[in-house]
Amino acid sequence: ISAGFVDSLYLYGSFVLGVGVWGMGYNYAGELGDGTTTERNSPVETVSSGGSAVACGFGVSLLLKSDGSLWQTENDVWTEIVSSNVTAMTLGYDGRILYIQSDGSLWGMGNNYYGQLGDGTTNNAAQFERIIPPLQFVVTNLTVSAGTNLVFSGLNEFGVGTTVILSSTNVATPLIQWTPVWTNGIGPGAFSLTATNV
Repeated sequence: ISAGFVDSLYLYGSFVLGVGVWGMGYNYAGELGDGTTTERNSPVETVSSGGSAVACGFGVSLLLKSDGSLWQTENDVWTEIVSSNVTAMTLGYDGRILYIQSDGSLWGMGNNYYGQLGDGTTNNAAQFERIIPPLQFVVTNLTVSAGTNLVFSGLNEFGVGTTVILSSTNVATPLIQWTPVWTNGIGPGAFSLTATNV
């Protein structure tokens, strides 16, 4: 059950017949997901089965289905926004969405004026971003080739962009004296990078 600003949603049914989503309230933005913007003074069923959890916000609602998919009301109907592996979710009054995936990671999107997404910034997020654990650039292997070349292998969880790897022949050297190795265009995923004549 969830009580929003001017709307309410609840789950009703059984595992045999199916757990549906029911709602009532102002529905000015179609947040009940019944295909209308008609005010509902008594409960109306908007989803017939598969409901696991609901959340009401301000002009928007969320539905977590039993298959792990996450749905949001959009244009008066329920629209899938995450296809699988969601185990818990919440919806802020300001419309921000946070959810946890089955691997334990925390994801979020929406307003972030006061850092309420917890991503280390105050930038609003128009798309879902992973918050915990933070994105990483990890070097998993380092080898020497041709005597003076270093080959870095690893995983980049960020988008495409410039990456700087610092290198030194002595790890006791202060970090500011390490040699920057500039790279370009390393995209997300596994990578292998060769730094020549290091």
